[in-house]
Amino acid sequence: MRQNIAINDKWGTMKTVSELGRVIIQLAGQGLSRVRFLRSLCEELSELTGSDAVEIRIADIRFMYRYQFKAEHRLSDFQQVKFLMDDQGTCLPLMKRKSALETFCAKLYEKKYQGELKCYYQRKSLIIEEYDSKSKPWKSLAILSFITSEDVHGLIVLSSRQKLNFRQDEAPTLENLAQTVGIAVAFRRSQFSLNERVKELTCLHEISELMNDHRKTEREKFQRIVDMIPPAFQYPQLTSAHMDIDGMKYNSHKMDKHPRHELCNALTVDGITIGEIKVFLKKGTGNDFIDFLPEEVKLMQSISRAVSSMISQTRYNQDRKALEEQLHHADRLATIGQLAAGVAHELNEPLSNILGFAQLAEKSVGDPETVRGDIQKIVKASLHSREIVRKLLLFSRQMPAQKQELELNDLIRENLMLLDNRMRNSGIDIVMKLEDHLPRIKADRAQISQIIINLSVNAMQAMPDGGKLTISTRSTDGKVALWVSDTGTGIAKGIRQKIFLPFFTTKDIGEGTGLGLSVVHGIVMGHNGTISLESEIGRGTTFRIAFPVATKEKDA
Repeated sequence: MRQNIAINDKWGTMKTVSELGRVIIQLAGQGLSRVRFLRSLCEELSELTGSDAVEIRIADIRFMYRYQFKAEHRLSDFQQVKFLMDDQGTCLPLMKRKSALETFCAKLYEKKYQGELKCYYQRKSLIIEEYDSKSKPWKSLAILSFITSEDVHGLIVLSSRQKLNFRQDEAPTLENLAQTVGIAVAFRRSQFSLNERVKELTCLHEISELMNDHRKTEREKFQRIVDMIPPAFQYPQLTSAHMDIDGMKYNSHKMDKHPRHELCNALTVDGITIGEIKVFLKKGTGNDFIDFLPEEVKLMQSISRAVSSMISQTRYNQDRKALEEQLHHADRLATIGQLAAGVAHELNEPLSNILGFAQLAEKSVGDPETVRGDIQKIVKASLHSREIVRKLLLFSRQMPAQKQELELNDLIRENLMLLDNRMRNSGIDIVMKLEDHLPRIKADRAQISQIIINLSVNAMQAMPDGGKLTISTRSTDGKVALWVSDTGTGIAKGIRQKIFLPFFTTKDIGEGTGLGLSVVHGIVMGHNGTISLESEIGRGTTFRIAFPVATKEKDA
């Protein structure tokens, strides 16, 4: 029979098989839900074939979906039912109960038929022209098999109250129609899977972007992730999410107290469970068959890995920052130890003055003018000593970075006061070439002081026979530059790439920590600055540092 004409004129329809095929394919591309798609298929098949009842079964990887449609009252029913499996482990659209219809369906797949039945078997169909059933009103049946993919089998059962409604000579056309249904089901499944995959990838992409968003706090990120999960699932309106991290709980806007299904994935950092993510799927009206998709199970695994990674990275950054602060502090203490002799001299001189003038004042009690002058000198020496102690405490204390607008030139003068006496005793001249009206920088006072002290001490150690230390500042192209130059021994090319590494030192044991230049490099990077050096053996070394100028636009 040609497929461009109606199957049987007695069915009273003018729609041809070819037209129906096009309609079925169009239905598959409309984005309908599974139930609406199957109902539309059944209605079209019932209209074309004159069937009083149409049943479509699809044996999925895990379930068999069964849709029944009765034309008389246009009643329909969608179920998730148990399935049978063949010897190869493939799910077949066969019911487990022993009925005549199930026997026919099973024999279609087994390719076994009883000769006494008035059946017609074509490769993918079983036509019963005259069917006598005591329990059912059906007088003729057409059972058509189809395949949507290698592992997914389907079955169409057409039932009619009229004998000979399905004839043997119509089998090839009906089989072709069934395969069109199989193609449509496969097409809809692929479209559905693609849409679900797009939602999943979108969710993972948004989580990835969220992980790199430094404007949001950790709690804001976790809440946003929980809110992003339900829209990525098949039934967003029935899905809710929950996250628990170290006792902190985060919930999506809709939480179901009595979910039908639940997915749970642990959150782990370094092999230790620190929390969990749960997704709940609640029971909806007439939705007893719904469950999580295999892809959704994998999505949850990906989300839990991403969240675990984000927590791990956050904790790593926190630990690294704490370690850097400890290294900064350790290096400051080590530098103070190296400065101890010079600082002692700086303090001894004003303390000697205080003691001497106090003794003179004691002996000159009868001369008020002399006593007043001595006391003024005592006050001046005391203030000087206090200033030295204040600068030492400021330099040595451990505290979080506190950036503020600073005048770099003033900071250089203050810190070189701690080194002035020791430099003179070592035969080193300090030369300051500081640009007037230097723009301010936004920086941490203690950390910038550490840079000045560390580079100056390094320069002093590089000039054991004396020399010249030149510290200069200048501004250019929105940057404030600090140059520290010495006329010392220089740095060999082979070690210039290593000098900023922690604990790398060329000094003898006990003479250095190997942290000085590493800490300097870390501080410069933490202030969005740059550092470089030029050195020549026997001629000296110059460190060049540049900091951004503090501007309202940049710091906003």
